[in-house]
Amino acid sequence: MLLSGKTIKDAEHPNGDIEISVVGLRPGEKLYEELLVGEDVQKTEHPKIMQAHEIFLSLEVLEEKLSKFELLEVENDCLAARNLLQEIVSGFTPNSPIVDSLYNPTKQVAYFSERCKSGVNSLDYHVANVVCASGEALQIKE
Repeated sequence: MLLSGKTIKDAEHPNGDIEISVVGLRPGEKLYEELLVGEDVQKTEHPKIMQAHEIFLSLEVLEEKLSKFELLEVENDCLAARNLLQEIVSGFTPNSPIVDSLYNPTKQVAYFSERCKSGVNSLDYHVANVVCASGEALQIKE
């Protein structure tokens, strides 16, 4: 404030330029942020410091789960990927259905049938292409 050449208007400086009003919390504001979400919260020697003992996966198990997750992504298996997330993340509960239109094979055939005038013979997720009945191959682009 001093560098700007302005002064604060308060009881000690009634002729100040800027008045500061304490208005309290506004709707949606928090006085403090809750950082502990676990159930096993314990007190420490300091009254304002708490300690949490969280459950976590070992690096080896986490790497295994992530590899499995990557495989499910390649296979486009949304349901298994969501189930794996529920297994990995304690307390995770999906609150909506899977909405990926390319996940549903019926929708995939309909989607690519529009692009293959002769109909769809096969969908191959691993090489990311569609083979039309005419033999024409379409590249799947995301």
